[in-house]
Amino acid sequence: MHLAQLELIHFRAYSRAIIEFPACGLLLIAGPNNSGKSSVLTALEVLAGRSISPDMCHVAGQAPIIHARFRLTDIERAQMRNLVVAKKHDLASEGSFDWVEWKYTSTQAGERCPVQLIGPGASGKEYILATNHLDHTGHVWHYSEAAALHREVPEDDSSVIDRGRAGSPNSYIENPGSPALAPLTTAFLCWREQFFHFPALRQGTTHIQQLQSSDRIGPTGSNLAAVLLHLQTNDPEKWHRLQAVLAQIVPDVGELRLDTRGTEVSITFVDPCHTTFRHNLKNLGTGVEQLLMTLVVGLAHPAPAVVGIEEPETALHPAAQRALVSLLSDWSAERLFVITTHSPIFLDAPGRAATVLAVRRMAGKSTILPAEPTLAAVFKELGIRLSDVLSADRILLVEGPSDQDILGVWFPLLQSDPHLAVINGEGGENARMAGVLNSWLRAADKLSERRVLYVRDHDELPPRLVERLLTSGNTFVLARREIENYLLDSRAIAAVLASYDGKPKRDISADEVAIAMKDSADGLQDVVILKKVCRELGSLTYVDNALRGKLAKEKADKDRLLRELRERVPSEAELSHRVDALWSAAEEEVSARWENDWLKLAPGADVLTQLWRDFLGRKYNKQRDGKKLAMEIGQAPPELAERITIFMDRSDD
Repeated sequence: MHLAQLELIHFRAYSRAIIEFPACGLLLIAGPNNSGKSSVLTALEVLAGRSISPDMCHVAGQAPIIHARFRLTDIERAQMRNLVVAKKHDLASEGSFDWVEWKYTSTQAGERCPVQLIGPGASGKEYILATNHLDHTGHVWHYSEAAALHREVPEDDSSVIDRGRAGSPNSYIENPGSPALAPLTTAFLCWREQFFHFPALRQGTTHIQQLQSSDRIGPTGSNLAAVLLHLQTNDPEKWHRLQAVLAQIVPDVGELRLDTRGTEVSITFVDPCHTTFRHNLKNLGTGVEQLLMTLVVGLAHPAPAVVGIEEPETALHPAAQRALVSLLSDWSAERLFVITTHSPIFLDAPGRAATVLAVRRMAGKSTILPAEPTLAAVFKELGIRLSDVLSADRILLVEGPSDQDILGVWFPLLQSDPHLAVINGEGGENARMAGVLNSWLRAADKLSERRVLYVRDHDELPPRLVERLLTSGNTFVLARREIENYLLDSRAIAAVLASYDGKPKRDISADEVAIAMKDSADGLQDVVILKKVCRELGSLTYVDNALRGKLAKEKADKDRLLRELRERVPSEAELSHRVDALWSAAEEEVSARWENDWLKLAPGADVLTQLWRDFLGRKYNKQRDGKKLAMEIGQAPPELAERITIFMDRSDD
């Protein structure tokens, strides 16, 4: 199950607030100090059953209430088949039982307790599955369940079954009386175990810890040293990856080490200037410790349900923040990060899977709503200048999200490079503006070492245009039609197709894929010719700057303008003649090159789409499937690797 919605009533900063949660991605919560950002993470702590401050109520003083609604997975819904369908009592049937909700409140003693378990009713209403309540003494908890949950109870029985003393407020979660509720409570306990919370200023570790090993980091990171020891000893590949990413994000922190003495271990960093001296993690900025815990979760931990991070920008340079948010964006494909932040880096470059919520506080009450699409209002409230965002000295533009994913696989260190900003250029046509962008940035901030590079698909660009783009020095045109053409590797495709659960029962060989790939490409040869002709035709320009200036100088009237326009519009015969000539030339060129260069010329994404339909019966997904293919291939094409290396080189800066 995944958390879908929180409703907070009289809870800390909020009189009432509703927060929607995606299943995965980045959920960024921004707002001024003391506005109520951390209250959302505090509510998640309550759900996780953690020990936190008893002061939960709103300033108005009424008892705080939390409604937490979770969406069930297909497997969890299937497990709910033990529920009896009691239509008279409006209990949802097994096929529509797709959510469950826990209601929490506080007692007079300050306990945060789950007091109701609610499910869907057949008519769209809520149905109370179980309750937990204090008796008249105010000290003894009693637990009861809806009679409809039990097969032995008649369908028309609308009563509840009193299970007696619950022992504690959480007893009915840990030991439900009805087997029908076990799948729900088990899934909820699993969510609790997979919730991580890394506060900004409260460090989870100590200077010295007991020497032990663990393959799972604790929810607060208190066993960080044990997890690092496990990685160093049992998974050296992830250990070295962790060191490399950490060194790239905060290069001056030194090399990560584990110092052992007897039964004790310390997390230290070798001083980069005095290699005989080591800094204990606890003596460094809190941001380094939080960063290290975040990297361990992202790089070396199974995907948890929710990771809450408070102000990850704390004590991190803007360049290091950019590298971190790039990694978080990549990891968020499998998990949800809930992040409170003031950082313009996080707010302005969160990636395509980000949702930004803005918190505002007026007259003692906080509100939390989706931020404006431009984020301008959020930036204004935080006192951020848009110029603060432009702090990278390398700006790499790509045509779209799938290109960004593939480059992230082939060049993993790009994601964590603190000096690099990777930006979605939104299409190859914008590549012509890369040189202009570069000149504007140089004129604006005088950073002579700043570089801009636009990686553009070749498409059916004519040679003269390719040469013009390359001459600018700010554009790299792929040798093949598009980046997907580099994924047309029959061995890799066969391996990826075989890795899906929905694959055909028979094995898929690389030879079989190679034949199907060539057949698909051959069927697209006419499409290539068509697109080459369209590219050569270009767009019809009615009025350019030269004509505009000429007509203005002559003070031309409407008739004069119309005469000029008619001269520019080709006749049907002229247009037909030109298309015939271009089509013949394109057909001749493509036919002559096809057998040797079809891997370069064919629309790669279209070829992959046909293969996925043939072998898996579904459409090719550029982001998910493209990333898998890039990982299977392993290495970037040599010409692209060479250009990226030159672009990132800083030896002359």
